[in-house]
Amino acid sequence: MSFIPSLNIANLSSPTPHAITGTSSDNAFLDLLQIYRETFELSQKTLKGALDFLSTHIDTRLPASHLSTSQVIPLLVFNSLSWNRTDQVQIRVTFSQPLDSFQLLDAQGQMIPCRILGKNVDSQGKLQAVRISFVAKEVPSLGFKTYYLIPDSQKLLEPVTSSN
Repeated sequence: MSFIPSLNIANLSSPTPHAITGTSSDNAFLDLLQIYRETFELSQKTLKGALDFLSTHIDTRLPASHLSTSQVIPLLVFNSLSWNRTDQVQIRVTFSQPLDSFQLLDAQGQMIPCRILGKNVDSQGKLQAVRISFVAKEVPSLGFKTYYLIPDSQKLLEPVTSSN
């Protein structure tokens, strides 16, 4: 991870010390803005790398007591806060094989209500991808919770559209 030292240098070597006190010029502000942008991009890259690493080491297999199918898609919801968190999650999922419909389950097999925000369908009306929203309840502090998208034979409801 050779980009981590760059992150520290970008934070500590600001060429515009007067930017903090508000006495800087436009050029100094633009320089500082560039440093902040680079720092943000590096921190996002670091976060993505860390979450990708963690994700590969988590057992996301569907518990044995539930339906077993090759099209089950595990969804990991991470909580970076130091307290349990309940919050809305939005995700776009692309299916390897088109589906008629799906259900969202938690690790205990309980159905989780979700809202379909958008969908892509093939020429036969089967789902190729969806964008959904759901509430992830009590995700442990500094931890994660696993949800599962499972194919379903029921008809899909129309996506919710914004009133704006």
